[in-house]
Amino acid sequence: NAVFATYRAICALYDKLFKIPMEIMVQDLIDDDLSFQAISVMLRMKDSDLVPHSALQNKSFRRSFSLSEVILPLLKISESHNEATIVLLKFAKNIEAAKFLLSKPIWLTKKLPTIQDTLKVFLTVMTHASLRDAISTIDVLAEFFTYLIKSKDPMCVIALRSILKRLSLEKKIISNLIERNFFNHLLNSFSTYRDDNVTISILNIISYLAAVSESAEYLKFSDHLKNFIWCNNANIAHNAFTCLYTLSFYPRCARLFKEMNLDKDVTEVFVSENENQKVQEFLKNLEKVESND
Repeated sequence: NAVFATYRAICALYDKLFKIPMEIMVQDLIDDDLSFQAISVMLRMKDSDLVPHSALQNKSFRRSFSLSEVILPLLKISESHNEATIVLLKFAKNIEAAKFLLSKPIWLTKKLPTIQDTLKVFLTVMTHASLRDAISTIDVLAEFFTYLIKSKDPMCVIALRSILKRLSLEKKIISNLIERNFFNHLLNSFSTYRDDNVTISILNIISYLAAVSESAEYLKFSDHLKNFIWCNNANIAHNAFTCLYTLSFYPRCARLFKEMNLDKDVTEVFVSENENQKVQEFLKNLEKVESND
């Protein structure tokens, strides 16, 4: 039987006239003895053969198996086998499969089999622009973001910056991030990475989150921001100022910035831009809290 199964698999791989029915491979995914063989065949299939362009519009697809029957086993297997993750990525390109993944988001808290692989699946789901509003409300999103920051992988930090830019997050994400100590990990990232691109990404992350909701957590970045606006790298300096500008609309941040004489720093650093609207608004925000006090 083993020899017969091997020959059958070889035929499936090399004879275009012979194909193992998808429903059989789906059944084999839950068989410990056959799951890896089924995945090996799926790896070699065209995406269009693996999952129809629209699963809901394909009646034969719906009759043969459901998305849960294939995706749930793949998620489990992918925790230990990267081959299953690659098949999962093929499925995630299909919007119906992506929707199903979002309906069971616990996989975002797992390594498939690494956090980088989990990130790949997430980014593939995010390519479906129409799903981004749903993505923004996922409860485990804060936990996933924290894993990315703690990964010590610069590409994960850069990817998080890109993710935040494309999502419209709810205010509750900030309190969820605080619970997971996200902002302390983000602060430590400045010393973890000695790369200008990563530094800029961290500054962007602060700005994007600051635009979502106010928090006392932002105050801990003030010393770094003050130093960064004096940086010789103009991109770092301007992105640091963007953080200061966004935060200056929150009274307690503006009050601290005034105490730190950041109005004088900004005026001196951005001499040629003192008439710039953002610079003027920043200075007015600091003046406002001083007059209120």
